[in-house]
Amino acid sequence: MKITLLNREDDRLQKPVTKEQLSRICETAFSGSVVTELKELAGGFFNNTYLVYADGERFILRISPHSSVHMSLYEQALMRREYNIQPYFMPLGDCFPKTVFADFTHQICERDYVVQTFVEGTNWEEIKDTLTQKENDRIWYEVGTIAKQICSITSSEFGPPSPAAQFETWGGYLMAYLTGLQTDLKEMGYTYSQVDGFIDLFGNHMELLNTIKTPRLVHGDLWEKNILISKKGDNWRVTGILDSERAYWGDEISEWIHTFVKVSPSYWEGYGELFEPENREIRRLLYRGSDHIMAATECRLRDEKDPTWAMNHLDEIIKELKGILIICNS
Repeated sequence: MKITLLNREDDRLQKPVTKEQLSRICETAFSGSVVTELKELAGGFFNNTYLVYADGERFILRISPHSSVHMSLYEQALMRREYNIQPYFMPLGDCFPKTVFADFTHQICERDYVVQTFVEGTNWEEIKDTLTQKENDRIWYEVGTIAKQICSITSSEFGPPSPAAQFETWGGYLMAYLTGLQTDLKEMGYTYSQVDGFIDLFGNHMELLNTIKTPRLVHGDLWEKNILISKKGDNWRVTGILDSERAYWGDEISEWIHTFVKVSPSYWEGYGELFEPENREIRRLLYRGSDHIMAATECRLRDEKDPTWAMNHLDEIIKELKGILIICNS
């Protein structure tokens, strides 16, 4: 088997995997098949990802960070969470990768790993600027229809899938999520008045949040970088939706693409009406604030950059929420 690896530094999350370990993984995962090549792929910041050729077919091998790596509370056991929520995505079509093998025993290396089907397509983010407005609008429309299909799937409890904890109320899950991020930051030695202030304000809206009674499937990381497209005749079509490890059961408006991404009006034409449109703008503000705290936590965990930009945005969101409270109480 030909093995091609990246010249990777000893990164905190994407630590190099040895050729011996990769050979043993392939022997285990592809038992009875002929594996001719394994090639490590660049990109991403969490898992190590490889393209594998076995019996003339392509597969994707994903290996999680080492078990000894300190994880944020919201990032723990992501691969196992994805494995457990995948059956809810599978009926939606071939654009979602399907897991064909999983090993969480750590017998080969101290890391979880899965083998998934290969999904054809080009990353939309990489070529978006080369497409016409009409072409991009058509893709936005299709993404909207897919997002609506995802959110049409319901459950009985809120929060990420097992092995994470589930909650009876939407507000209860979100408060646990936010205080978890707050704890992560403090354990790293960072205390932000904006984070503390936002969580206090968030608590004032628990009654509103708990009016969300139906836990809906939320992809959690739906945006251009996780969407693959392919040319079908004269039109570009969505052929892949990737990285569902952050999926959870919650409010449809909390989907990343609804709070953090500037979408085309065509997206909403495809998505249609919200299932629960009441107080949508307040809910969106609350989720945007939460997303900025999450972004700040990621910046600190990965030593990427100073999260001042996230705190500045959070300041603005706090001002808006305080204004809403004043109006409601007047």
